[in-house]
Amino acid sequence: MKNIKWIMIVLGVILIILIVTVAFMLSSTNDNQNNEIGDVGLVEDFENNQIEEVTNSTNFYTVSNIVNQYLDIINKNSSIYYGYDENNNYVRIVSDEQIATNVYGMLSENYITSNNITESNVFNYVDSITENITFLPTKMNVLERENIQIYSVYGIEYTLNNTYLKDAYFIVTLDRNNSTFSIEPLDSEYSSIDDIELQNNNDISIEPTSYNTYVETSVNYEDVSKNYIYSYKTLALVKPDMAYNLLDEEYRNQKFGSLENYESYVNNNRQTIQQINLQQYQVNNYDDYTQYVMIDKNGKYYIFNETAVMDYTLMLDTYTIDLPEFTERYNSGTDQVKVGMNLEKIFSALNDGDYEYVYNKLDSTFRQNNFPTLSDFENYVSENLYISMDVTYGKYQTSGNLNVYEVNIKEKNNENSNTITKNFIMQLGEGTDFVMSFNV
Repeated sequence: MKNIKWIMIVLGVILIILIVTVAFMLSSTNDNQNNEIGDVGLVEDFENNQIEEVTNSTNFYTVSNIVNQYLDIINKNSSIYYGYDENNNYVRIVSDEQIATNVYGMLSENYITSNNITESNVFNYVDSITENITFLPTKMNVLERENIQIYSVYGIEYTLNNTYLKDAYFIVTLDRNNSTFSIEPLDSEYSSIDDIELQNNNDISIEPTSYNTYVETSVNYEDVSKNYIYSYKTLALVKPDMAYNLLDEEYRNQKFGSLENYESYVNNNRQTIQQINLQQYQVNNYDDYTQYVMIDKNGKYYIFNETAVMDYTLMLDTYTIDLPEFTERYNSGTDQVKVGMNLEKIFSALNDGDYEYVYNKLDSTFRQNNFPTLSDFENYVSENLYISMDVTYGKYQTSGNLNVYEVNIKEKNNENSNTITKNFIMQLGEGTDFVMSFNV
């Protein structure tokens, strides 16, 4: 019995040892697997050289400000180099040598080494400018590293009087640890920003100099709205072909039909475009895009549909093509609501000077009897209505399939103007189509 008892005890101890050993081995194996996965993940992340489009607004506008800071530094007549001398004269107080030092301190080590740049020859490798130049970025790519971000940047340079200078490309490197940057101006020989190769420079450290530090530019919806409407205004005045290509394709084909027509539109409305200033904005977030609806001080609409930062399509009014929101509200409305919505289109077009849109909405018989040509209609509007109008609605009535709405018209921003009252007769068609006439 004793032998059996001892044998059972020994077997129990062996079993316990086996259990502990197996548990330890499993634990060790899991630890090794976890370490291995972690190491592999770290190596993959470190060696990831994928260049991606910039989607972060803060990063986009931070880099944009850096490029404009660079252009200010290389400008020998920049206001930062001016002050008052002992005779209280406003003169340049910084020497050419010091300016060269400032510029040299902003350039990337790679650019300096590759071109044997020194402070004495630095202006052989950067633009020597003596006027204020602004850079408007339109696209930006980035190579993300742990502490370093390397950006390729494309945009246009232009002067204060909206004169186009050139397409411009840059490489901007941010050192997140030191809040410093370096910049490399590139030749404008690229056909696309995607042709620019960005190298992994995670080990570099950019030491602070006089002008190579930066502060992140945080932006909100209002900032983005102001930037977008400013970018459109700039491109329309400086590079209308680029502005034209930003327009929603269906919209631009229906509104303008060709680049030549758009350029004529810009030339005819240059003063109005120069006065574009954001008054109101609304942001609508959808699954695939963000929509910015803006109104300027003259009551004109601008609809930006954004898929990424500075990646958008644009419409310049709400009447040329129907927005989904308009169609949904229109289809669910009564005839009176539909007539009112159509009249909003009419007066928006009149205020935009888009007489052709309104002319094409006139009943054919009414049009032929009263305004055989578009010029006849334009003359009537200029002689009998205001250039810019505010409207209120009076009595609404129907007669068969005709809808009659009384409209009271005053000059915009002039409460003392005379009220013009007209009755608009509208016949609703298929979908959102309609024709109309009014008392002449």
